[in-house]
Amino acid sequence: MPIMEPDQNQTSPNLSPIETTYIQLGFDRVRELIAKESHSEPVHQQLLELVPLLTISQMKFRLEKIRALWEFWRSSAPFPLRHFDDLAAVLKTLKAPGALLNIEGFLILRPILEQFRLLNHYFETRVTPENIWWHWLKMMTPQPRLETAIDRVMSPEGYILDHASPELRKIRSAIQRTEAAVRKQMDSLVAFYSAKGMLTDDRPTIKAGRLVLPVSSNAKRQVKGVIQDQSHTGNTTYVEPLEIIDLNNKIRSLQSDEIREIERILRALTAECHSEVAAIGESYHGLLELDFMASLARFGQKFHGSLPIIENTSGFKLSNARNPLLSDAREIVPLNLNLSGNTHTLVITGPNAGGKTVALKTVGLMVLLARCGAPVIADDGCQIPWVDAVFSDIGDQQSILNDLSTFSAHMTALVRITENATSESLVLLDELGTGTDPAEGGALARAILNTLTRRGITTIATTHLGELKVFAHETPGVANASMDFDSERLEPTYRLRQGIPGSSYGLEISRRLGLAREILDEAKSYIGDKRGSLEELIGNLEHRLQEAEKAKEETRRLESLMRSRENEIEANLKEIRKAHKSAKRDAAREAQVLIADARKTAEKLIREIREGQADTASIQEVRVKLQRQSKAMAALAEEEIPLAEKPLDRSAVEDGLTVRVVALGQTGTVLGKIGKNDRVLVDFGDKRMQVPLEWLSPLDAEKKRSTALEEDNGKVVVTVSGDRHYTKTLDMRGMRFEEGETALLRFLDQSVLANLTQVDIIHGKGTGALKQLVQDVLKNHKAVKEFHLGGLDEGGAGVTLVYLR
Repeated sequence: MPIMEPDQNQTSPNLSPIETTYIQLGFDRVRELIAKESHSEPVHQQLLELVPLLTISQMKFRLEKIRALWEFWRSSAPFPLRHFDDLAAVLKTLKAPGALLNIEGFLILRPILEQFRLLNHYFETRVTPENIWWHWLKMMTPQPRLETAIDRVMSPEGYILDHASPELRKIRSAIQRTEAAVRKQMDSLVAFYSAKGMLTDDRPTIKAGRLVLPVSSNAKRQVKGVIQDQSHTGNTTYVEPLEIIDLNNKIRSLQSDEIREIERILRALTAECHSEVAAIGESYHGLLELDFMASLARFGQKFHGSLPIIENTSGFKLSNARNPLLSDAREIVPLNLNLSGNTHTLVITGPNAGGKTVALKTVGLMVLLARCGAPVIADDGCQIPWVDAVFSDIGDQQSILNDLSTFSAHMTALVRITENATSESLVLLDELGTGTDPAEGGALARAILNTLTRRGITTIATTHLGELKVFAHETPGVANASMDFDSERLEPTYRLRQGIPGSSYGLEISRRLGLAREILDEAKSYIGDKRGSLEELIGNLEHRLQEAEKAKEETRRLESLMRSRENEIEANLKEIRKAHKSAKRDAAREAQVLIADARKTAEKLIREIREGQADTASIQEVRVKLQRQSKAMAALAEEEIPLAEKPLDRSAVEDGLTVRVVALGQTGTVLGKIGKNDRVLVDFGDKRMQVPLEWLSPLDAEKKRSTALEEDNGKVVVTVSGDRHYTKTLDMRGMRFEEGETALLRFLDQSVLANLTQVDIIHGKGTGALKQLVQDVLKNHKAVKEFHLGGLDEGGAGVTLVYLR
């Protein structure tokens, strides 16, 4: 009868408790997952043998290194760590004086030297003395001189280059000349013997390292030379012609010289590396450390892990912990566990296949990962106490070969655990009390849990025994927990609930699987009223808890929706206020521009009347224009003018003070003191204006910028706020004459305030009236330095380019 392979949870009784735990929890397979992230064989093997660290300080130090690596990866490009070979044998050779490192050794060494340089540069530009990787950086010594020396001698493929030495170049040149002479002689002999039909092939070949002719065996005595070989069929004899024997001998001699010269070159190169072997060895150990830590960090990132909080206290807190061995599953239900310092033992009950064993393994794996200084596969904020060892009894440990029954195997494991576990240990027990009479099994399980609890050993046990549910409820330091079960659909939800026991739902699951009703009814009659009432009570409690959880979840959903709506409304209100404020500010600025335009228009019209002795019709036209301007200003005057949020103090007003006029969105210089009606005269460079004191705000000296405009009467400083945006182009096409003039003057004034030096005015070609208007205005404007029509690539005669002072 063949012996079947043991289950993956079965372990040999000869293993130590710690080795047994690694196999039962699947930690050996988790180490394989971590090892896959490595870039070298030495680190790969080291990760396969990953073991817990000895102290809390070591764990915290390793976790901080991983945290720093994550910060590097979040803030910049990944560091240039690539696959590299084991350098141990190369270092051993380099340490020996006068040793010779072969080409294969240099092919291993060269890319590692390159990584030293690239990694040193990467970390040197990112690591400060306060960073935890600073000490490591000092280990990573670049070797550019050795890189250059190796590159000078050999190619990346390991070919020794001709220019590696003058002697090598000379030898190879001689070989090439001799080989050319041999080929020429052979071509002649091939032509000669082929014409006589004495060859089986028109091409010479190489046998025993020498060039030979493929001669028909019937004619071999007619070709003078040395027979080097014969074909398997015997039809062809390979003859080295007498005419090229000396040349072939010369080639062999030169090739021996070449080998000796290459050996001399490699020995000299080895000596150069020997002088730096200590630094190379230290850098290599640093490279291994980086590969090791980066593998742990990448494992944590790949499975969305976090860095646990390690404390020298009891108590666990796991937030959404996930077993990495279940990553291929469609959906993993995370484990949430909060075990306070006053609770030493947790008894988990619930149905079969409900997730009890997975919960045990998940807790054990998180503790082992933390003990190794590795990320745990859980959310941030996980707290894991110092644990000196993890002991487990999970799965069926029966062994035919060692004559152990299920119960005997469990008891053997429990004996080891009770003998070796300490108050700082974690004990994980699966299906405690099974494999024997339920009464005796329950009594033994209760006694074992009581013993472990009295000794202060953190223990998590799963069971189906109802007696242990009562024990957990009544015993100080022991608590109940259960795996949630959907009683309506008769399906497990795989969520852990602390504080209440769970029902096994054996009869219900059996009914769902199709067991006959009469069998189920008979089974219920055997349970007994007391036990049946307990299970019914637990079932009702679970159902009510599920209903409460659903209501709680709905409440959380509605609260989240409400907060989202509130945030959306608040954001909209802010945008409305902002738009309203901006509209009022723009209206005020437009009003001031219209006022200035109106004054200029009035002055111009008055001047025309005086100079031209206008008639009644002209005067009437002037009145219409003034009325139009007045109506525009009156409409804008209805808008609220924004005042300064931080008004200027009256005592601070003095001649020459630079201020911001909030209503106009401009800055200017105060001229004189406060006048009538609390108005202040402000110089804006191209114009002066009496503005209310409440419009003025002190200007932050760090934010203002000034530009000087040279005028005939001296130097005027105009300060422009950085938040103004002006266009450099004015499009006048379609405007009437008067409308165009107003728009042009306003555009030039705004351009001067914005410190623009060049602007474009689009007037089109048309009748030429707008172009003439533009030229007339530009000729008389003080801020215009020069202007001209655009070139072919600038819009041509339809555009005027203006350069401002």
